[in-house]
Amino acid sequence: MKLSFLRYQIDELDSKILKLFLKRISICRKIAEFKKSNHIPIENSSRENEILKTVKLFSGEDFIYSEELFKKIFSICKKAQKAEMEDNLHE
Repeated sequence: MKLSFLRYQIDELDSKILKLFLKRISICRKIAEFKKSNHIPIENSSRENEILKTVKLFSGEDFIYSEELFKKIFSICKKAQKAEMEDNLHE
């Protein structure tokens, strides 16, 4: 298999990952609005732990990498939610 073809496959996957990630951020902002309206904290460790259990189940030996990825996603989404809540304060 040629390196150029493998890189093409990676580029295709990166495009899909980015599209899905941006959709996730958009949904997280909507969740932030709901949480703010209902006085619910951003942090939800039990939900994150449940997601990580599922990630572990499907990741097998690559769990160490999947876990790192999802923890980073959680962190970024919390930042987006905080920013959304702060932006709504100024409206």
